[in-house]
Amino acid sequence: MFIYWLILPIIVLFYLFFNKHNNLFIISSFLLLGIISAFRSSVVGSDTALYEFLFFNPKLLGDKSPIYTSYSEFLKLLSNNQHTITISNSILICTLFAIFFIRLKQKNIYSLYSIFLFVTMFFWGNSLCTSRQYVAMGLFVNGVLYLFQKKYIKFFVLALLSIGVHAISVVGVFVFLIFLMKQNKKSLLIFVILLISIILFYNKLLNLFVNIFSDYNMYTNGTNNLQISTSGAGAAIIYNSFIFIVFCLLIFLVYKNKIRLNHMEFSLLCIFSVFVILDLFMYNVVFLQRIFMFYSIFGVVVIPLLFSKIKKVLDFRIYYFFNGAFTITMLAYYYIQLSHDYIGIVPYILK
Repeated sequence: MFIYWLILPIIVLFYLFFNKHNNLFIISSFLLLGIISAFRSSVVGSDTALYEFLFFNPKLLGDKSPIYTSYSEFLKLLSNNQHTITISNSILICTLFAIFFIRLKQKNIYSLYSIFLFVTMFFWGNSLCTSRQYVAMGLFVNGVLYLFQKKYIKFFVLALLSIGVHAISVVGVFVFLIFLMKQNKKSLLIFVILLISIILFYNKLLNLFVNIFSDYNMYTNGTNNLQISTSGAGAAIIYNSFIFIVFCLLIFLVYKNKIRLNHMEFSLLCIFSVFVILDLFMYNVVFLQRIFMFYSIFGVVVIPLLFSKIKKVLDFRIYYFFNGAFTITMLAYYYIQLSHDYIGIVPYILK
């Protein structure tokens, strides 16, 4: 577990060293994460050995991941070592997310905060297990930035590549609908109605998805009901409730103080709120947790964004107390994830 805790102070040191060079700080941080990911043993991450097995048997993925299959076949031309896919996925994931953070063009301190959340909200930790999905997510988040830049062709190209890597990426189509929303009461009402509809009919909607993408019937129990996870359910409720309360409080402070949000900021809030709201009700549905990652990942941007907005209007003592309490809680969450080791990444073992 020591190496996972060592990551955070090293990233802070990178921040201090590259204080005036934000891009170098981001590159150094993700280079560190990429190296640790790439040279882990096959037993680090509950699905790592499976992905290495699938590297030599890509057809077992079915025909719903043509891009990932072609990518695996190309890598086999370079090396027949099964660890090649682990190294390549690790480098690709960290490269894609480094590009994403660089393209955000945040101030240095908020880049540090975003990377801190990328680690403590356990996105990087989960990438050691579900690497194929994180390759898809890396493509997806970069595509979303192109969407906000109104570069629609690049958005759809990256979206299609993401779906070709992991079919579950198709759920990202909802992001395009959010992008079309305007900041008015009518749009927000429609958005809330859609979320309520998803809560009421999620079982039917997801079974429809499974029927179309039959490779995902592993998430059903054979009776058209989605698998329910009881592992860590109590902790999930606490964490989800905490994120919900913090998010709502930040939104309240923003709107109470009449802080203006541009279209991109407003859309990002709505994207993250899909996870914040729906996960309160469906925290233990295994398949949904995979889907929610495509929305929860934007929390690493939204939370620092909201803190930066309220900093201008709050008394500095209240602001730093609130921010500090949130930071300490995220460190506690990180500790709980590592100590319970739900995804098999502890202890860290070198290849």
